[in-house]
Amino acid sequence: MNVRKKKAVLKVVILLMWLITVLRCALIFRRDIFIDFLAYCDVSRAIVQGLNPYDKANLVYHNWGDIPIVFPGYTLLFIGFTAFGMKLSQYLFLIINITLGYVTLRMLFKRTGLISKLNFTSPGPQELLFSSALFCIFNSSPFLATLRHGQTTIIIAFALTMILLPSCFHGKVMFFALTAVLKYSMLPLFGLALFFKKYFMLCIYSFIIFLLFAVSPILFGHNLIDLYKEYIGIVSSQATEGFNTFEVSGYNMVSFDFFKTGIINTGVKAVFAAIGIWLIIRETGKREIGLNFMLAISGITMLTAYNRMYNLVFIFMLLAIKAYIHIINSDLRKAIIPGLILLGGLFPLSLFMKLSNYFGSFISPDNPVIYLCRYGDTTTIFPFMPMDMSLLTLYFIYCVFFEAEVLFFEPELKQESQNHENLSTN
Repeated sequence: MNVRKKKAVLKVVILLMWLITVLRCALIFRRDIFIDFLAYCDVSRAIVQGLNPYDKANLVYHNWGDIPIVFPGYTLLFIGFTAFGMKLSQYLFLIINITLGYVTLRMLFKRTGLISKLNFTSPGPQELLFSSALFCIFNSSPFLATLRHGQTTIIIAFALTMILLPSCFHGKVMFFALTAVLKYSMLPLFGLALFFKKYFMLCIYSFIIFLLFAVSPILFGHNLIDLYKEYIGIVSSQATEGFNTFEVSGYNMVSFDFFKTGIINTGVKAVFAAIGIWLIIRETGKREIGLNFMLAISGITMLTAYNRMYNLVFIFMLLAIKAYIHIINSDLRKAIIPGLILLGGLFPLSLFMKLSNYFGSFISPDNPVIYLCRYGDTTTIFPFMPMDMSLLTLYFIYCVFFEAEVLFFEPELKQESQNHENLSTN
């Protein structure tokens, strides 16, 4: 096949991937409700009006079953959306997420030196591989679930990327604080890693801004003690016997909580957490952050803290980077596992649930070992997701120990790094 024909075939393949991706995203605009986004806005609206946001009588955007668990610090971030009306705001939030998804992936590839200027009029391997990565991410179950639920994990992926790449220190502080406000369950190990890597000022300033968001309801006349008593009470209630337990809604949970014997769940999570802490201690003082290290602590966080499948968006982006690097280095053997994981993410969630329900149908719901979950009409879903997450995390840990790091993120510019080192030692 001559060069012209190869270019023509590449153009067709790339065009098809982009068309499918655009169509999948466009179809989401036909949805009537983005349930998590509604919860964020409803609670924020109640707080601004001085009402108790954890009393269903004060929530108006949806007929809620369980009271939404929304951190009071969300208020300043989401109250602006309520000015546009919920219908328009949902579409606006969807557009923001789709745009940030593309910007984040493009930035990860470009600013780590993996791609130069993309030329889709005369595509080559670079354009094909980037388009393949984008296709796998945008059509993956975690990414689509984020869009459909109106979740914040794409915004978090963007913020984490801004933290990992060289950029303005003050901007990095704001992005770290934003991540903490939006999903503090994703940050315990990452925050600890930054601290042990001696990014002291970044951690301290970000924590201060996080606290400012947390106390912002006081601006609207709230008693913070009473408000947070309500919040903690709702979190505790739903995490022990309500919606956010594996027994009730574990169908898309990736955290290790599927055994009915709590000591097993606690023991396994303790082992993974210990490995994560040891990896962090081993990295003490090293300013750069390895790709494999980032994947390992992210995977451990998914297992040990309350997380659901849509929180995997950033991990999938890092896996796309890992697969890309191995392919361009002609190390196809090492590209197989991350590539297969990305392809596995394309498996339709509805079909995955049906298969999980089929396997679970051979087990009694009253069995004393594992929880079987409900999802729509399916009532005996086998907990494949946390099992898959466990295997995935073991793979990440293996890569840290037995593979050389293929990419290092350097969060600070050299001059900024030197300035803040001097500041912390004075």
